[in-house]
Amino acid sequence: MKKLFCLFLAAMLSSALFAVGSSAADNTVKIGSPTVDGKLDDIYTDSLAIELGTGTNAHTGAAAAGWENNAKGMIYFLYDDEYLYACAVVDDNDVTTAGEAFAKGNNPYQNDNIEMRLCLDGKTTIKVGIDAYGYACYGNTADYAYIDYSTIKYKTVYTDTNYVIECAIPCTKGSLDMITSGKLGFKYQLNDLNDDGKHYNFAPDYAGEGPKGIVYYDLSSDKAEVAAPAPAPAPSVSAPATFDPVVIAAALSAISGAAFVYASKKR
Repeated sequence: MKKLFCLFLAAMLSSALFAVGSSAADNTVKIGSPTVDGKLDDIYTDSLAIELGTGTNAHTGAAAAGWENNAKGMIYFLYDDEYLYACAVVDDNDVTTAGEAFAKGNNPYQNDNIEMRLCLDGKTTIKVGIDAYGYACYGNTADYAYIDYSTIKYKTVYTDTNYVIECAIPCTKGSLDMITSGKLGFKYQLNDLNDDGKHYNFAPDYAGEGPKGIVYYDLSSDKAEVAAPAPAPAPSVSAPATFDPVVIAAALSAISGAAFVYASKKR
């Protein structure tokens, strides 16, 4: 009996471990068409997700000092026949901008900001930078040979403690034909402007314009799915005791009748 119980327990543990393994986060970019509204749609969480502001910062000196107290978050990806979708959710206890004129000027990265570099073949690289206030979506002058920045759709939402940057980048045709390449090359720089005017940046590898530090992720042919909601707990089968006067009267009547019959037979 003890042996059977051990076998049963081993089988249960094996099933539990398989369930955990099969629900691990996907490392590929799945198919999906979210609404670009500055909100993290549920289907994003079934596709590729990358941590922001963690790991080793390749930048040195004052730019990297004290980053452990700065912004951190996640960036999620999806794609369809027209766009690569990215949604960055950043925790920041001081969402700051140097102003619209500054953000649209020569140094737009010196705001609370995400810069993404996309590479498909090791040669073609574009940069897409968007600030937390949504003032600017920008790249490099050379990148305009590959993409018209006015075609990038984006929306940002910010509060006192976090911000969301969501965008749809035309990345499936011509020089940026991600679907034909079957992969996405990506690296990022997370920029943080504090209320003391100091500007910090975080890149897990040097965030230059070339392909150095690019990590490639495969495109999946699977559609991202919204996780099914957890089933509601079953109602309890036991009900609190109640006292029905009719039932009690019937029971007393039955007992009384039985006692009368018994007394009659005894006579």
